[in-house]
Amino acid sequence: MTAIRNIHFPRGPLKTILYYPSGKTKEGLEMPSHKPNPFRIAIPDETLLDLKHRLQQVRWPDAISDGWDYGTDLRYLRSFVDYWRDDYDWRKYEAELNELKQYTVPLDSIDLHYIHVEGKGPSPMPLLMTHGWPSSFADFRRIIPMLTDPARFGGDPKDAFTVVAPSMPGHGFSFKPNQRRFSILEISDTLAKLMIEVLGYERFGSQGGDWGAFVSSRLGYAYPKNVAGIQISLLTIPRERPSVDKPTAEEEAFFAQLADWLKEETGYIQIMGTKPQTLAYERRRTGMCRWHGLGRHVDLPGAGHGAIGDQGRRGHEHRAPDLNFEPQEGSRIRSIRLPCLFFSNGRR
Repeated sequence: MTAIRNIHFPRGPLKTILYYPSGKTKEGLEMPSHKPNPFRIAIPDETLLDLKHRLQQVRWPDAISDGWDYGTDLRYLRSFVDYWRDDYDWRKYEAELNELKQYTVPLDSIDLHYIHVEGKGPSPMPLLMTHGWPSSFADFRRIIPMLTDPARFGGDPKDAFTVVAPSMPGHGFSFKPNQRRFSILEISDTLAKLMIEVLGYERFGSQGGDWGAFVSSRLGYAYPKNVAGIQISLLTIPRERPSVDKPTAEEEAFFAQLADWLKEETGYIQIMGTKPQTLAYERRRTGMCRWHGLGRHVDLPGAGHGAIGDQGRRGHEHRAPDLNFEPQEGSRIRSIRLPCLFFSNGRR
């Protein structure tokens, strides 16, 4: 029987090597055929009912104090869950997402889900958009029409893009229980295969934020002949104080801000970077809502209760249901272990 293993080279994709019983090896030169299948989101009614039931049965803890000093504000979280349980209309949102052309394709042992919207212009440039965590492809739903049809918004059709926005392996609709886990390198290689082998784009750009910034950065490094350029909204650099002999006043202020951030705002990085399996057992709906959608993203300077009430609910109302339809937390948290360690210690 032939065994198949993946070997990673310092620069470039994973190469598939065939290992024969005799010990001889031969590179797999023929590309497998990848046939995309149309996809529509259709969450079962019983799943929505189960979620609503769980939200009705929440057992709330007490609060150390009012406000956000020790984490998510209890009063706000309760109001958020009330809205999520009683007023949020998933079916309306689901229909909105289904207006985007979606597909799945068998790739690297998983069914990879992705959005593919062709641009309207003389020569649209292919653009891969890589989401962060706990975000999803849905974060791009409002900007996709602006990128693919700029003339509709007063722009030049020559600036149109053809947008490909996958659900990262291990996230959203690119996940099934007990499937393989992907590292940054493997995700990058899989998305390169999507663009080059499946869709036939030999030259494309890549955009990424948060977790996607690591993937887009890796794509730019590993595939310089294919990636025309990258745009990232997060610098993938170590968050450590550099060695500076005589720092300026501005540098001292920055170092103080950095030290405060490392002390007060990186607890989630440490636990996700060291004990992802433990977090995966946290299956209570409000627990995941707090951790993913609220606990980290609104504990920011200037983000008082009023500001969260005005903006946070609209920003997170779609994110919370997305996180609770599949038991994928172990995959999600495991997949970001590497960059979490990179953030917390640049030598790893």
